[in-house]
Amino acid sequence: MFPLYTVATGNANKVIDLSAGATFVFNFKAKAGAAPASYDFTIEATDTFANYFDLTTSSPVDFVTIPTNNKVSVTIPKAPIASVTASVATPVAGQPLDFTGTVASSAPYSISKVEWFEGTNDSGASVTGPATAKPEQFYYARITLTAKSGETFAASLNNTISDIYSVTRNSETELYLTKAYDKTGSRHAATVGTAPTAKTGLKYNGAEQDLLDTLGTANGGTMQYSLDNSSWSTAIPKGKNAGEYTVYYMVKGDSSHSDYTPASNTVTVKIDPKGISSVTIDPIPNQTYTGAAIEPPLVVKDGGTELTKGTDYTVSYPYNNTNAGLASLQVNGMGNYTGTKGATFIIDPATQTISGLASINVAFGTTLDLKTVYSSNAPSATLTFARPSTSSLPTGTTFEESTGTVTAGNNTGSFEVTVNSAAVTNYNAALPRTITVYIVNKTPSSYATEPAPNTGLKYDGSEQELVTVGAANGGTVKYSLDGSSWSNIRTSPPR
Repeated sequence: MFPLYTVATGNANKVIDLSAGATFVFNFKAKAGAAPASYDFTIEATDTFANYFDLTTSSPVDFVTIPTNNKVSVTIPKAPIASVTASVATPVAGQPLDFTGTVASSAPYSISKVEWFEGTNDSGASVTGPATAKPEQFYYARITLTAKSGETFAASLNNTISDIYSVTRNSETELYLTKAYDKTGSRHAATVGTAPTAKTGLKYNGAEQDLLDTLGTANGGTMQYSLDNSSWSTAIPKGKNAGEYTVYYMVKGDSSHSDYTPASNTVTVKIDPKGISSVTIDPIPNQTYTGAAIEPPLVVKDGGTELTKGTDYTVSYPYNNTNAGLASLQVNGMGNYTGTKGATFIIDPATQTISGLASINVAFGTTLDLKTVYSSNAPSATLTFARPSTSSLPTGTTFEESTGTVTAGNNTGSFEVTVNSAAVTNYNAALPRTITVYIVNKTPSSYATEPAPNTGLKYDGSEQELVTVGAANGGTVKYSLDGSSWSNIRTSPPR
C-alpha cells in the first residue's frame, strides 16, 4: 500500500524505510479548497538508496533523479474553462459584417479573430474585412477564442454547442465558435442617416408635448417611432405626464430596401414636474375651534384645472391647525408637480355657553354657592355673578357677588343675578344669563338613605360605582370627586 499525501502546508514529516533497490510511489492529491499553485515536496535522503524514485502524479514521470536534500514540486492546475459565450451580429444585406464580435470583458478568454466565409462552411470564399453583406448570400462565421494567461479550455468543450454556435477545441488555449447563417435578404437594408435626438428642458404643462428635438434621417426608407417597441408610426412621439420616456426608432424600408433597426435604437427623454408654487388655492372659509386638529377641504387649481389630492399633491400642517387664531397649511407637490405652497386660514373661537336652571330656590337659613349649579362649556372659564341695581335682596338675605354665595334669611322674596363668563382661550365670551333666586320657607332636605362605600372593588379597565345609591327627603342626592363639581355620577373613570 502506497501512502497518499494531501497537498497542504505544514504536513508532519514522514519517515519511510526503503531496502536497497526498492521502488516507492508517491501519490499526490489536492486538499479540498486548495488554491491553484505550486507546492514543494522535500525528500531528505538518509542513505544513498534515496537517489532514485518513481514519481507518480497526474502526468506520471518515470525514474526522476532526486539529489539528496532536493525538492520535488507538485503543481495544482487552475480549473479549466467549462463553458464559453461570445457572438457576432447576424449578417444583413447592405450592412457591415461584424469583424469584432462581442464577449464579456470579465470572461477568462477573449476574441482573437473573427472570420467570414461565403457559403455554409469554411470552404467558401474568405471575406476580407471590412466588408458589407451581400444580398441573397449565405455566410459562415468563425470566431477564435483564446484563453487568457493561466487559463485553459476544458476538453469537454469539444464538439458541443454554445448558444447558437458549434464549439471546436483546437488546443488547451484555443477554441473555434462557428455558425452558418441563413441567406441574407434580396434587398439591401435601409440605414439610419442621423439618429433622432431628445428634446430637452421639457416641463409638465398639462398638455401633450413632442419628445424629440430632431427626428433623424433615413436612407432607403422612412423613420418610424414607438414608445413601447411594438407599435410603430411616423408620428412624432408625445408625452404628457412628468417622468422619463424611452423613444424607440427604426427605418421602414422602401420598395428597394428592407427594414432596419440599429443595435442601439433608443432615445431617453425626460419631462420634469411643474413647480406647484404657481397653482392657486381658493380662499379657505373660517373654521370653528373644536378641540381637535382641523383639516379643511381645499380647492387647488392649475389654471382652470382642479388638482387631485393624493395624486397631484399632499397637505401637511407644520404649524397650528388646532387652536383659535391664524392657522397654516402646506401643499406639497407630487406626481406632475414638485415643491411646496403655503396657505392660511382662520380658526374662530367656539361659542361659550353657560348651563344651569333659569331659577333656583334657597331655603331659609341655608347657603348656596351658585358656582355649584352653573357652569361653562369652556374648560378654563371663570363664572362671575352680579346683582342688578334694580333688583333688591329680601330682608335678611345676603349675596356675595365675588363668590356667588347666597345666604338666605328668614323672609321670603326673590332677586335676580346676572351670570357672566369672559372670553378665554379658544372660546368667545358667553352671553350673559339672568337667573332668579327665590328665598323660600322650605324644610331642608335630608337623607332618607345615605350613600355607603362599595367594598371589594378591583380594577377591571372599566368605570365602577364607588358608593351605593343614596336617597333624599325633599331633594336629589348629588356626588362629587373634588368637592366642587356635583352630578348624579357615582363612578370613577378607568385608570
